[in-house]
Amino acid sequence: MSEQGLKPILRQGTVDIITDQLRAQIVSGAFAQGTQLGEANLAQQLNTSRGPVREALQRLMQEGLIVGVHNRGVFVKVMTEQDVTDIMLARTAIEKTASVHLLRHHQPEVLAELTSIVGTMRDVAASDDWSAMIDVDMEFHRVVVDSRGSSRLSGIYRTLIMETRMSLAMLDEAYPVREEIPDEHQQLIDAIRGADELALYDAIDHHMDHAARMRQTALSKSEK
Repeated sequence: MSEQGLKPILRQGTVDIITDQLRAQIVSGAFAQGTQLGEANLAQQLNTSRGPVREALQRLMQEGLIVGVHNRGVFVKVMTEQDVTDIMLARTAIEKTASVHLLRHHQPEVLAELTSIVGTMRDVAASDDWSAMIDVDMEFHRVVVDSRGSSRLSGIYRTLIMETRMSLAMLDEAYPVREEIPDEHQQLIDAIRGADELALYDAIDHHMDHAARMRQTALSKSEK
């Protein structure tokens, strides 16, 4: 049997682990936007060779989380107001498609899961843990999109979630009233459960517009 083209499982696993670690640092804001990511430095910190690090950086570049600058190196992507607007436009289109499908096709188990997530949101809002709020917020929207049953749609949405998390990481002070977040998500559930498509569209538009305004406000402050 020819072994041509086969890759060692251990090395592939190493690249996956490195990619996951770097991605987590980027989307959480631990690696600030604009931070340079040097292969040699990362390899030393991760106690590995530069090859797997280089491959991991290539994956993250394909995901749009980092950018390569000729003769300068690789940097964490800096989110602009236009980026935020574009991300929210794409998210709105996907979430409307998934939400309307959920409204038209009775899936009580999905609604029960979403209701449970909103309950968790209320607990997190009371604890004022912004990082935890980001996690539970993104989980809510992931469940909605995954309920559509399209692996391609879910795959595209995962990239949008990562980009959203990058912009959310800077919003700790931009959301002074955390209780608004679970309330907005509850409105989405109520519209789906009530089979009110117009109310659902309005709730999605309001939620996305509000989120976009908060992100743009935070971006404007960070640029001053």
